Amino acid sequence: MWSPFNLDTYCHVGPMAKTVSDALLMQNVASGPHSDDAVTIRPKYVLPEQFESIAGLKKALSIDFGEEWSVDDEIRANTLVVADALRSAGL
Repeated sequence: MWSPFNLDTYCHVGPMAKTVSDALLMQNVASGPHSDDAVTIRPKYVLPEQFESIAGLKKALSIDFGEEWSVDDEIRANTLVVADALRSAGL
């Protein structure tokens, strides 16, 4: 991302993909330091192609991070449904 946008934490350019695996592959190809971009990650961080199971790990969920942000009721409800589904699946 070229100046001035590369110093804006809300401005992001990244891969779009059909699957998580494709996004991971694209991220590994496109990531790493670039001499013209001050905010690229140094050294290059490579995401693993396979992850260990998260079963048994403690997880936490915060919809609003303790802030007084306005979270849409539908988003809040859907997030809690997904959390319940993950809990039921043992994750």
